[in-house]
Amino acid sequence: MEHKRRLSAVLRGRSKTDAHLAAILRALQRRPNKPEAKLFTLLQRTFPNDWAYTGDGSVILAGKCPDFMNINGQKAIIEMYGDWFHRGEDETARAACFAPLGYQTLVVWEHELNDPEAVIKKIQMVFYAGTA
Repeated sequence: MEHKRRLSAVLRGRSKTDAHLAAILRALQRRPNKPEAKLFTLLQRTFPNDWAYTGDGSVILAGKCPDFMNINGQKAIIEMYGDWFHRGEDETARAACFAPLGYQTLVVWEHELNDPEAVIKKIQMVFYAGTA
């Protein structure tokens, strides 16, 4: 964990291309953490084949690596925010990064995973409202 913090501090502020960021994430062999894995399981069970985990650097948008993207033509992103790691962050700022590219972004906080049904309802309200 300390290594990742130091690496993040070194890279923060440097000009990175999307390809450079993807190469860094591949080198770190980024895998879903526990909350991301839990959310991914929930997504696959509730919305099969609609979402892909992209937090491994497989997709870079606006210099950012979204955690989950819709793979059925909807320009939709779900970000998994850890309660400790992302404390104090404004989730609208992350959404603003992807909005100019036409993406709608939803942030799911780690503590919300304690109520999976509420998470499902939140996702349905944002991305599946009006679909039968």
